[in-house]
Amino acid sequence: VGLLGTFLINLFYVLTAVANYNQFLASTAVTYGWIVIRDFVNMFFVLVLIVIAIGTILQQQQYHYSQTLPKFLVAAILVNFSKTICGILIDASQVVMMTFVGAISGALGGNMAALLGIPMLLKQVAPWRGSETADIEVIAFAGFFLALMFIAISLIVVGIMVVMLVIRIVALWFLIILSPIAFFLMALPNDRGYASKWWDQFINNLLVGPVMMFFLWLSLTVVSVQQGVGV
Repeated sequence: VGLLGTFLINLFYVLTAVANYNQFLASTAVTYGWIVIRDFVNMFFVLVLIVIAIGTILQQQQYHYSQTLPKFLVAAILVNFSKTICGILIDASQVVMMTFVGAISGALGGNMAALLGIPMLLKQVAPWRGSETADIEVIAFAGFFLALMFIAISLIVVGIMVVMLVIRIVALWFLIILSPIAFFLMALPNDRGYASKWWDQFINNLLVGPVMMFFLWLSLTVVSVQQGVGV
């Protein structure tokens, strides 16, 4: 119980450290990857202008400059500022998540064991120590076994949360790198479905961190009220 409890406390520190990561735009892979994709997408704007010119000459309303040129001018601006736009949205998400992470950090240390109810379980064994009752071994085993199970389950849950936050970081890296393509596709008349998928993934990864930290904070707060321990 003591060994796994130490692992659990350290895993909570790892969780808060991963949750505090906020160097999405400063990552080397993101910096150079985004530049490569941005320059690649910018080359397509020349091709788009040629298509618009041909469509205007042929009187194709769908590709006429009055219908398409304003959209692509806006897209050209968004493509070159896509990294900054992603950074602003990520910062907003991180501010919300850090609010709950700060509250969770206060529960680390000795309070965490109390929040999980470990002392309460172990105290059930104390009155039976030195007793002549034959069931002392069973009662002691039950108390320590339940404490062990609670810690093991907590280790699994917190471990999964750490993995999910790491996946979130990597996913946001890739989404930032691919953001110029998404903003470019938003201007195309028939390819907005791909841009919508990018936005869905981006928003989902933005929300998963704050939502996860909120429910962890809520769980610890509810348990702290029952155990009489402040979070």
